[in-house]
Amino acid sequence: MRTILYATNDLLAGSLAIKLKEEGNDVIIFEKSGLKTLEGLVRKEPFDQLGKFIKKLDKEKDLIVFEDCGFGDVPVMLREKGYNVIGGSSDTAKMESNRKIGGKIAEIVGIKVPKMHRVKSLKEGIQFIKDNPGRYCLKQEGEILDSIKGLNSISKLSDGKDLIDQMEWLDNMWVSGLRQDFILQDFVEGYEVAMGAYWNGKEFMKDKDGDEICEWNMEHKKLAVGDRGTATGELFTLIRFCKAKNDKLFQETLEKLKPALLTLNYKGCVDINTIISNGEVHFLEFTNRFGSPATSGHLPLMKGKCPLVAGLPNLFVNSRK
Repeated sequence: MRTILYATNDLLAGSLAIKLKEEGNDVIIFEKSGLKTLEGLVRKEPFDQLGKFIKKLDKEKDLIVFEDCGFGDVPVMLREKGYNVIGGSSDTAKMESNRKIGGKIAEIVGIKVPKMHRVKSLKEGIQFIKDNPGRYCLKQEGEILDSIKGLNSISKLSDGKDLIDQMEWLDNMWVSGLRQDFILQDFVEGYEVAMGAYWNGKEFMKDKDGDEICEWNMEHKKLAVGDRGTATGELFTLIRFCKAKNDKLFQETLEKLKPALLTLNYKGCVDINTIISNGEVHFLEFTNRFGSPATSGHLPLMKGKCPLVAGLPNLFVNSRK
């Protein structure tokens, strides 16, 4: 039996903790938010006790999972001490929370990136659209990206006046004391498709034939059918696994990202969200963590035990260096 310490902010992928427990592991959840999610189903301990439990681990077989971002460089420091750790660093977190940084990395590795304009307030963004009429996507950044979902909007009018109306309403409804932080991204007409895979620090997870595997996922964020209604964080997601070597989208995204990943001390899921327009791939954002609900969608598609701790090959546990 392995002990698996599962550190999380608010359980993005609680089904993963359940799956690991069902496979016979001693799973203990340490949740920052203090929610009662999975209480009675999986053992939970106060988050401030995580360090005490880490000291009791067997470095050869036990595992620490940092489910999402917000833990700084702690996963990296623990790996350097010889622990088996899934998780990222402050750098891999910035790739998601700061879209300008993420876009710059994508640009460097050769992925097309729509122009992004950082605005420090909704009023600043409104003035930008008035000075530069056009179709834009309003996207939340930083603190509000992590804590609030559903603020993103897309203009449908060619001059962006409908987005200005939305931003004015949002500014009037804004919560006092919460810092505004957004980008305006040039609109690209096309299909939104993301490409993800599990990275072990050297390569992506492989199937039984020894081939790297990846997964397509298509998010649906609007509340109603026909892509209408208010935006949700993510209403549902379609997922399909395939061999990476046979997939054009993988070659245009994650394959190009490999040199950058080799310089980052990261292990876990890597996802690139894109817009495909006229056969060309345009970068939108990175997700370097377990996804919600993507991870829950992955598990039923994986045959046998979860490859995070067992499988062919056992990439995550046996590749610390």
